[in-house]
This record gives sequence, structure tokens and C-alpha cells, in this order.
Amino acid sequence: MSKITVYQKPTCTTCRQVYAILKDSGVDFDSVNYYFDPLSKENLEKIAVLMIGKLSKRMKEKGIEIQSSPALISYLVAKGTDPKFGARPVKRYVEQIC
Repeated sequence: MSKITVYQKPTCTTCRQVYAILKDSGVDFDSVNYYFDPLSKENLEKIAVLMIGKLSKRMKEKGIEIQSSPALISYLVAKGTDPKFGARPVKRYVEQIC
């Protein structure tokens, strides 16, 4: 298994729980505090692509096809970005518009 990167904010309960589980499991990972070292636009775009992929899969099961484009991903990142909260605002924005 390759080394993973965990983006966390130490004051976030969920982040602390994930950190503890990974550490106790012996998983090799890097921890990045996104509050002090915000996610790059490139990382946020990768996350948005994954979110749209999951949404597309759920919608396809209901007979609705969603197509993604670089313009859509850029738009989602631009509208749903708040460096203090990592990728959560992007996720919330995707949920709101869909």
C-alpha cells in the first residue's frame, strides 16, 4: 500500500478520530493541517472530480446521466472554496446545487 496523505484540522473531532484510527492501525501516512497549509486549487479540483463521480454514479442508478467538464470542476472549486474548512465547502456546494 502506498503512503497516503490525510488533510486534517487538529480541532476537528472527526479529523482526530481518523488520525487515531490510522495511527493505531499502523498505516503509513502524512498528516497535513489544512488550516495552516490550505489545500491547493489542484487538490480541490481532484476532490471535486471524485465528488462529481460519486454523484454521477448515484444519479445513473436513477436513470439520470451527469457529465463533468473541466469548466464545471473549476466552477465548483471557485464557488465552494473556503481555505479554513478544506474540501467541506466544495462538498456542501455540490450537495446544494444538485
